[in-house]
Amino acid sequence: MLVAWESGVVVYLIKKMKSGMLAPDHPWVTGARPGHDDTVWAHNIAYRSPSRRPDACEASDRRVVEGVGAFLARMTKKSTADEEIPQGKKRRMPHAVNYLHGAVHYNGAYLVFDDFGDLVFHLTDPRFRRDLLRLAREERREVTFVFRERDYDPLDYAHCIGAVRMLIPWFSNGNGPTKKPVLWGNVAPFPAIGTINGAWMTDTLALLRGETDRLVRPPITRTYFGGEYVGTRRDPIWIERAMAWLISIDVRLHGFGGQIAFTRRDVIEPERRAEYEAAGGYFKWSASYVVPHPFAPRPERDR
Repeated sequence: MLVAWESGVVVYLIKKMKSGMLAPDHPWVTGARPGHDDTVWAHNIAYRSPSRRPDACEASDRRVVEGVGAFLARMTKKSTADEEIPQGKKRRMPHAVNYLHGAVHYNGAYLVFDDFGDLVFHLTDPRFRRDLLRLAREERREVTFVFRERDYDPLDYAHCIGAVRMLIPWFSNGNGPTKKPVLWGNVAPFPAIGTINGAWMTDTLALLRGETDRLVRPPITRTYFGGEYVGTRRDPIWIERAMAWLISIDVRLHGFGGQIAFTRRDVIEPERRAEYEAAGGYFKWSASYVVPHPFAPRPERDR
């Protein structure tokens, strides 16, 4: 129900929002904290999992989160030009979608984990889920899961997203540095699962009303996570893998559009239409990784 409501709001905003609603130096565009000489993203890290990686430290976690934040800020920047940039390779998303990413990256909370198994381990601890939901409820922020590991199998990523969808009550999509997107995700410099709980709507609707002074929130100051979390497993179970498979089918049913929502693929990638038609349709030409059913043998994957 929440996803349907959010989708309706996005469609409404797409019709209403134009370029230039934010100045090029607005914090949603730059990530800068007003009155400080740094960016906001690392200050909104609400949780860092105890790492088993020898190269993991607070500084490295800050760099990963800052990379994710800067990527989303660049998306927001594409809608700040005075002159309209037509939708295409330079601006893949409608202005409204670019703006809502400003709310997600600047006012959002970040949680850092080693890998997908580390996230599943945490989410299978009821105490962790309780603390996570309390963070979202009290702070009213979008939550992004960021991963230290950049070398991964897209099928493992898809199954992790399926587990997230089953374990917490939010839509989620996984972005990352793979050749093709995973499920509803997009290609991005670092692996990160955006969990969409609806908090973005308050900020984006305020922007639509011209209330730009309300858009820049201070960093998180309260502590929401504490103690040692003990999950029950690290691997998604069959029903979570089935969820990933069903999401994959949903993506494929969109035909040439694939995982791209709220925009037309033939506008931003017209050269691939011929490739799609020559292959005989989406089930032979895949814009994103195809997920097999949960009991199928594991295929070899092109990472």
